[in-house]
Amino acid sequence: GLLGEIAAGQTVPEFERQVFVLEEGLAAAPIETRYGYHLVYVEKKQPGEAMTLAMCMDKIRQYLTARRHRQAVSDYLHEQVEDADISGVKLYIEQDNIFMG
Repeated sequence: GLLGEIAAGQTVPEFERQVFVLEEGLAAAPIETRYGYHLVYVEKKQPGEAMTLAMCMDKIRQYLTARRHRQAVSDYLHEQVEDADISGVKLYIEQDNIFMG
């Protein structure tokens, strides 16, 4: 599929380590990630640029708000699981995830 323009942090680390050092054109070999093998064609490389704090402020605010929300939901779910009196289903608490087994 077509990825379009990508920047650091938008894909998995093992993909980024390999794709950002490629020259323009078809990669000499497939790139292996946890999702399989990828044939990559780099159409155009565009160097990154430094951004001012003012340029980043909205994205930082959105990130911190979303992070705080995820943490609050995680804390709430952990409390519910710890207080639950449920039989027939095992609930496992992982660091950031709660799932039923």
